Amino acid sequence: ACMVQLVVLSDADVRRALPVQAAIDCNRRAFLHSADYIVPQRIILSLPAHAGATLFKPCWEQRPDGGGALGIKLVSVRPQNAAHGLPTVPASVVLLDEATGATLAIMNGTYLTAIRTASGSAIAADLLATPAASSLVLFGAGLQSEAHAMTLCAVRSVARIAIVNRTPAAGGLLAGRLHTYFASHPGGATSTCPAMSVVSLADTVSKWQSRARSVRKSRVRQRHRLRGHHCNGRDELR
Repeated sequence: ACMVQLVVLSDADVRRALPVQAAIDCNRRAFLHSADYIVPQRIILSLPAHAGATLFKPCWEQRPDGGGALGIKLVSVRPQNAAHGLPTVPASVVLLDEATGATLAIMNGTYLTAIRTASGSAIAADLLATPAASSLVLFGAGLQSEAHAMTLCAVRSVARIAIVNRTPAAGGLLAGRLHTYFASHPGGATSTCPAMSVVSLADTVSKWQSRARSVRKSRVRQRHRLRGHHCNGRDELR
């Protein structure tokens, strides 16, 4: 029997191999053909000493020809990583040969997790958000916010991005990364780099509280206040 060469992909390798539009298209196909996938209940291992948990998430794509994908994602939640400049949701993905069980590939799944989540949000926005939507508000300045900006700008022509974060410095860093991304990825629904602003979370909460008080006084229902707006996902505020 021939030996299978193990493929090892870093986070940077995955970024290069999976363009944003390809990630969205892949997610769309998965949603449309969800019956083709066997996804057992995930196993959650809580780790109170580290204020987090590690999840084991297997999946098998069953095909009549036996050429389906088989693998498992190991994803962890470690909020304390932020203090050390590390991803708060690190992940790895292992792919196996369906017939032999041999390991085919091991890849860093941190970016993959973020772009998959954000791609699902982009598909929802593409179906539900008004076609004329041109403003995007991101709450948080982590990897999920970065990935959501990339995917949502692929399905709508976004002219303005507001980054709301507890620490404006982190918001500024995200704005810089997004400027770099849009400069090197022209085309798509958002053809030019959107105008960006960074807003302090404290200022935003204060304004929202003031707005909420005025809304309660006028007895305007929530569905009227939010008409024309679409809300997707969330990210940690740091």
